[in-house]
Amino acid sequence: MCVEVLTRPLRSPNRTRGTVTEMAVARKNAALQHTVESLTDEIGRIVAERQELRATDAPADVLETNRRRLANAQAHLSQLLIARHLPQSSAA
Repeated sequence: MCVEVLTRPLRSPNRTRGTVTEMAVARKNAALQHTVESLTDEIGRIVAERQELRATDAPADVLETNRRRLANAQAHLSQLLIARHLPQSSAA
C-alpha cells in the first residue's frame, strides 16, 4: 500500500514548467511515497546513522537533524499503519 501525501497541484494549469520550489516539493513528496515495509527499512537506516553519529561525537545540530528525520519517518509510518488497518467505509 502506498499513500500519496500531496494535497495540491504542483503546477497551475497555465504553466508548463514548475518553479524550483515546486520541483523540490515534488521530489520530497516522491520520497514520501513509502510502503510500511520500505519506511521500516528507512527508519532502521536512520537509527543506524544516529548510532554512528553518537559514537563519533557528532555536533548537536547534526544529531538534531537526524532526530527530526527519525521523528518524521516514525510519524509517517504511523499514518501508513493507520491507513493500512483502518476499516474501509462501505459505499452506501
